[in-house]
Amino acid sequence: MDINIKGVYRITNQVLPQMIEQGKGTIINIASIGAFVAGGGGAAYTSAKHAVARYTKQLSFDYGHKGIRANAIAPGAIETEMTKHFIKHSLLFIYNYLNLFVIFSKYIIITPYTK
Repeated sequence: MDINIKGVYRITNQVLPQMIEQGKGTIINIASIGAFVAGGGGAAYTSAKHAVARYTKQLSFDYGHKGIRANAIAPGAIETEMTKHFIKHSLLFIYNYLNLFVIFSKYIIITPYTK
């Protein structure tokens, strides 16, 4: 939680005043597919990444009219030594992967708020 959400919040609060002053800026946060579907990340990771996604959406809403864009990138699972077994053997992973388009049609986070 300290890195995945508090870090995002703290760094955003450091740069936001300057962006507001100059009337423009771009914030790009890293969320995760775990923000939208349950998986191997665990409750803390999933809830932190969901918080990043929602925080980004709120930033876009709050500051879009001031020329500040806030977007989040939500990558899916990447095969590493840690995730290899999960990806190859998890029916849940396959189910979530196949339903990805349905999920993203419900949760659009890469759309800046405009007037």
